[in-house]
Amino acid sequence: MKKLIIILMVVFFNTAFSTVINDYYKNGNKRFEVSYKNGSSDGLMTFWYENGQMESQLNIKNDKMNGLMNFWNKKGQRLIETCYKNDNEVDMSYCL
Repeated sequence: MKKLIIILMVVFFNTAFSTVINDYYKNGNKRFEVSYKNGSSDGLMTFWYENGQMESQLNIKNDKMNGLMNFWNKKGQRLIETCYKNDNEVDMSYCL
């Protein structure tokens, strides 16, 4: 947990870097992957369940949700698909 807190502190206090940050469960499966550009979350943000199944995926631009957002259950069945523009939910036609 300390490792995650340190990583997040670096992300929020260092505004001049671009990278991809990954975190893993104790079993070795990936927990999340977040892309940063110039210190802001930017790109695809993905989270996984401990069993390795994808939990959610969304697009971020300048720290705001933009584009499709999907959520799945632990068996891989999609629960939610929605569309965002500048952190506001919008009609799906914007994302298609």
